[in-house]
Amino acid sequence: MRRILVLAVALAATAGGAWAQAAPDMPEDVLKSIQRSPSTWERTAIGLILGFGGPNGLTAQGLDQAIEVQRAGVRARARADLLVADLNDDGAVSIEERDLALRPLSENHRARLVQRLLAADANGDGTVTSAEVTAAARRVADAEPDADQLARLRAILAMNADGKGGVTVDELHRGLQRLIAK
Repeated sequence: MRRILVLAVALAATAGGAWAQAAPDMPEDVLKSIQRSPSTWERTAIGLILGFGGPNGLTAQGLDQAIEVQRAGVRARARADLLVADLNDDGAVSIEERDLALRPLSENHRARLVQRLLAADANGDGTVTSAEVTAAARRVADAEPDADQLARLRAILAMNADGKGGVTVDELHRGLQRLIAK
């Protein structure tokens, strides 16, 4: 998701150039970040456009799909925590299983896994069930992207210079060239 959000900021920032009237509230720091590393932003943007865009470029539907895919990945990673620590495959992780599963992990990985499992233990009984992990995974995924990041993602659509409904690679390239020239 970070790549998508970075892309959103980059694309939204480009709106400040030729399309200033389409994104009048574009923060100056976002514009400057794009100008510092335009090729990185462009590579990320092209990946998103080609991955989630259609014949007329990246549309609102494509952005929604990108968000759905990212959230599904977040949910899957959160659920993987249960699989790693559910040593007897009963669909729940007891404190004993958790402690044993932590042994081969690095210090940082142990800390992250414990934090995730503690946060998932909704009833505080020390056992994390599959339902608790699923609920926790949904909470984490639904919080990503946050409201500010989501607004920046939606700002991509303001980059549609030709009015055909989506942002194409050519529109992106031209917009970044104008931004770099300033």
